[in-house]
Order: sequence, then structure tokens, then C-alpha cells
Amino acid sequence: MTLYTDIDVTVELGIIQQVAALSAEEIMSISIGKHQFEGPYTDLGKVRDEGGVYAILGLNQKQYQVIDIGQSSALRSRIGSHDRSAQWERQNLPLSVAVLYTPRWSEAERCVLEAEMRRTYQPPCGDR
Repeated sequence: MTLYTDIDVTVELGIIQQVAALSAEEIMSISIGKHQFEGPYTDLGKVRDEGGVYAILGLNQKQYQVIDIGQSSALRSRIGSHDRSAQWERQNLPLSVAVLYTPRWSEAERCVLEAEMRRTYQPPCGDR
């Protein structure tokens, strides 16, 4: 995975466009909707096994596209053993993950955000 330096992005209609960058020492972040997610990461080892919402992103000609969205109480474990990973691979795009950690949220609260983001971005993988 190539780590970008100085990344700042905006989201429009499910496409996340790269417009600037962060230093490699800083936590990478990406705006998806109204939320600031950490990432995008191609190394799952950078994702903590904590509760939150994730977005699987495909990189298409320097633009990120939302491939899938989900939530879990243990993000790294869920993403690493996800039943839809084959669907993600079939998109034929370099994949990465962005995460929004929500340590104080209930599963119901994470599900509300997941459903809202699915309606907004209509990812090609998954059906909730």
C-alpha cells in the first residue's frame, strides 16, 4: 500500500475525492459525510479492535468510492473475517478501509449511522 502524505478529502455522491495531504506521522483521516474517519488504511493492522463504523473504499483513478459500510463492536476482527470480502475483491479496485471509532455508542447507535450512510452512498456490496 502506498501511504499518501498530506491527504484531505471531500465526499460527493459516494465518491471521495483526494484534494490535499497530511504528513506521514499524523493520523490519516478522511471525511465521509458529516464524520471524520481514520484512514484510509490498506494495512488492517492499523485498525484497532474496538467498536465503530467502517467504510470499505475502492481507489479508482485517485478517487475513493464507497464499496461497503458496516459496524461492529470489534472492527479489526470483523473486517478481517468478513463474509463479504469476496464481494469487495470482485470490485477489481485497490481496497482500503476507513474507520470511525465510537467507544461510547451502543450497537443500536452504530446501526443508525450505518443505515444512514448506506442510504446516502448506496454501496455495491452488502444489503442492510
